Amino acid sequence: MISFQYSLHGFKTKENLPFRWTLFDGKTKLRLAESESIDPFPVYLFAEKTQADLGSWELWVNTTDIKAEKYFVRLEIYDAANRNRMTYEDSPIFSNSVR
Repeated sequence: MISFQYSLHGFKTKENLPFRWTLFDGKTKLRLAESESIDPFPVYLFAEKTQADLGSWELWVNTTDIKAEKYFVRLEIYDAANRNRMTYEDSPIFSNSVR
């Protein structure tokens, strides 16, 4: 489970912002999985307030079928109009405690 907070600034209208994540190997930094291939439902953050909006969200990244000792997740927000990445943040490195 990845929990995060976000702060959106500078929007003149209410916006749906595409959001995605990528799972990386925490040791090698190799890309292991992406939300588009594992999670069939696209996720959007909705900026409900113009100029500034704050929120929090949680997402589950299933690592049971992915073999690595340590992981990190990169969270990315995109501009809905042209699909350019607006910002990203990497999670702390974590291990799979289920194994």
